[in-house]
Amino acid sequence: VLCKMINKKEGICAIGGTSEQSSAGTQHSYSEEEKYAFVNWVNKALEKDPDCKHVIPMDPNTDSLFTAVGDGIVLCKMINLSVADTIDERAINKKKLTPFTIQENLDLALNSA
Repeated sequence: VLCKMINKKEGICAIGGTSEQSSAGTQHSYSEEEKYAFVNWVNKALEKDPDCKHVIPMDPNTDSLFTAVGDGIVLCKMINLSVADTIDERAINKKKLTPFTIQENLDLALNSA
C-alpha cells in the first residue's frame, strides 16, 4: 500500500488517506483475511479472461490487488460477473491505455456499481 500505515491489529490493516490533505482525520481499513479470500476469488473468476492476463493471477499475500484494479479493467469485469452485461465489453478500454482511457474505465466501473 502506498499510504502510511497507521496501525495493524488482529489482521486489520488501517491506513490514512493518500495525500497530505486527505490523511488528516481519515482512516481506511480492511481485513487481511478478507483480502486474501477476495484475491483468490478474483483470480479464479478471471483466470481465463484474456483481458486480465496482465494482472491475473494476483498474489494474495501482497497488496497486488490494489495495483491490479488501477486500470479499471478488473473492476469492470467483476461488475459483469455480478450482473451480466452491466457494462458493454466494447466500452472497456483494453489496449494502449493512457491516463484518459484508464479514467474512462474507472468511471465506467463506478457508474455501473
